[in-house]
Amino acid sequence: MMKNAELVKMIEDNIHAKIHHPFLKDYAPKTTMDRDKLAFFVRVFTEANVSREETIQYTTAIMIIQIALDTHDSIAQSGVIEKEQDIVQRQLQILAGDYYSGLYYQMLARISNDQMIYQLAEGIKVINELKVYQKNETLVVAEREETELGIKTILLVKVCEMYDNTALLQTVIKHYRQQIKEKDLVEEGRLL
Repeated sequence: MMKNAELVKMIEDNIHAKIHHPFLKDYAPKTTMDRDKLAFFVRVFTEANVSREETIQYTTAIMIIQIALDTHDSIAQSGVIEKEQDIVQRQLQILAGDYYSGLYYQMLARISNDQMIYQLAEGIKVINELKVYQKNETLVVAEREETELGIKTILLVKVCEMYDNTALLQTVIKHYRQQIKEKDLVEEGRLL
């Protein structure tokens, strides 16, 4: 039986292979993957006794849509366009995000679990709503942190709730809440 750490590494390699495209590799920004999130998904599926094949399928699809969402976020955060090269770079980022989204939808079409598809769709909808809400400049620090927590965790929350894994859900929330607080401290210059 494969250990979770080995399964995480295998899925991570699988994701990198799926999102690899020579054009994007040469011209689009490098993608990043939240390895903790990947490990949490593997854990929730293995604790729910989901088959190895479905664990790979679900986790790969979820992480690819997360990469697509993150890629589109990097476009929104890239600021003012001043040069033609910046325009081209932004267009390539959009293309990359769309490519990753297309991969996700292709994988989603192969999932025969309607409840999983519904939960993922609902989670993506909530993420986008929270991203719009996050643009509100009147948010106090606590509201901003809770919004960021929702954005980072809602897909995990949906899957943990689907499999009734409240213990892991608590761990996920605690982990990402701490991560957000540490990031805020670094940004404030109080943690190096």
